[in-house]
Amino acid sequence: FQSDHGLQTGFSRSFTDFINAFQRSSEYLSLFFDENLKKGIKGKTENEVDQLLDKGITLLRFLQDKDLFERYYKKHLARRLLMKRSVSMDAERQMISRMKMEVGNNFTQKLESMFKDMTVSEDLSSQYREQTAQLRAESKRAELDVNVLTSTMWPMEAMVSSHNDGETKISCYFPPEIERLKQSFEQFYLSKHNGRKLTWQAGLGTADLRAYFPEMKGKKTRELNVPTYCMLILLLFNELPPPASLTAEEIQATTNIPWSELTRNLQTLAVAPKNRLLVKEPQSKEVNKTDRFSLNDKFQSQYMRIKIGVIASGNKIENRDERQDTEKKNDAERGHTIEAAIVRTMKQRKELTHQNLVTEVIQQLTARFPPDVTSLKKRIESLIEREYLERIEERDPPAYRYLA
Repeated sequence: FQSDHGLQTGFSRSFTDFINAFQRSSEYLSLFFDENLKKGIKGKTENEVDQLLDKGITLLRFLQDKDLFERYYKKHLARRLLMKRSVSMDAERQMISRMKMEVGNNFTQKLESMFKDMTVSEDLSSQYREQTAQLRAESKRAELDVNVLTSTMWPMEAMVSSHNDGETKISCYFPPEIERLKQSFEQFYLSKHNGRKLTWQAGLGTADLRAYFPEMKGKKTRELNVPTYCMLILLLFNELPPPASLTAEEIQATTNIPWSELTRNLQTLAVAPKNRLLVKEPQSKEVNKTDRFSLNDKFQSQYMRIKIGVIASGNKIENRDERQDTEKKNDAERGHTIEAAIVRTMKQRKELTHQNLVTEVIQQLTARFPPDVTSLKKRIESLIEREYLERIEERDPPAYRYLA
């Protein structure tokens, strides 16, 4: 069409309309990047990866709810980084650079901070291992790798679990040898960073265990890579003589793992067909508090190192309740963003008519999301009540003054 300007404009408007007509475009686009950065780009050439990322960025360009996309992308990126699921860290950083060019530095600031935390954590873990090397050699202590995450930069609520069914967030109980490791690292970290507080998130970690199976063919030991909650469950059986068993209720009382997480991890260890390290009685998919679990002495595997991932809690796509919860949190964050834009504008202008203020704020925020005029009015009223702004009496059209 000889690069016809009118036709290109029509294409852009049409793409914008149909992409934003679907309410879940933000989530689906983030899942597109997540799937490809985890395994979709494996084996692809550099040019093929560039083309793939360009296609995603093109769709992002038409997306209006970019703040909602950022919320989903942060959640998916966090899991890729912490679970070490990214095929290429170069591709991850390349993606951040492309997003920065497309939507600006403010959009990618927290994403870049997440990468920075991972780099700093590697250095911290290395320093900690050097400091405790002699102690580990003498006492045969376990090794510890820690990712220290800045709570304001990572989507902590989304990562810890959105499936806790309203359970109060509680700390699980670690066995004494692990608790000593925790305390040792805390002392090391706080000696370098006074005044900070560490909160351990067991649901986000993994552990390497060496397990002995008496009936295993050939070599009797295997190395297991399991989620931290699975580790806490398996270590309970170290203290029990076979064929002793524990009920799910007893396991929860000893470990303090939230029930929703405990059931998923017990299903991983005793129900998933591939690697049944525990035997469940009765043999059913659902886990009840009276169900009994014992070690599977007859476990067989041809692999020396076995990676066990926790059973997914349903589809990767959010269900209706999760979607509503995400939108509620995003709407609250939008409210704060709107207020910040209003205050920033009024601080610079000192006095503005209502219409000019609304126009300027909408222009500032359109790059992130389409602001709602009704919400804007509510935020202006809220700022007046809290004495950030005041109405200028007898002014026509209505106007506001910034209060320092």
